[in-house]
Amino acid sequence: MITQFNKNEIFRLIASNKVCEALKKMLDFALSLGDDAKSCQRELIIISASYQCLKYEISIGAIKQEEAKVLRNQILNNLLILTEELSTFSE
Repeated sequence: MITQFNKNEIFRLIASNKVCEALKKMLDFALSLGDDAKSCQRELIIISASYQCLKYEISIGAIKQEEAKVLRNQILNNLLILTEELSTFSE
């Protein structure tokens, strides 16, 4: 069980383009909180699925680069907002 959440570590992972690793750490922490973080858990699952779908669409060339940048930035922004929200559980 993860008892500590380090938002600065998550910020560094995102800034280093290690989004999947950041998502995994965040989801592990949210799941360890149980019912207290149901909303965060759902949001993380949606963000993760959206990110994986975006990566796939990019890999098969189904999406224009500019559109991909906009969608990626929206996903990262949602992830940063959720990082702040999850950090309140660790205070």
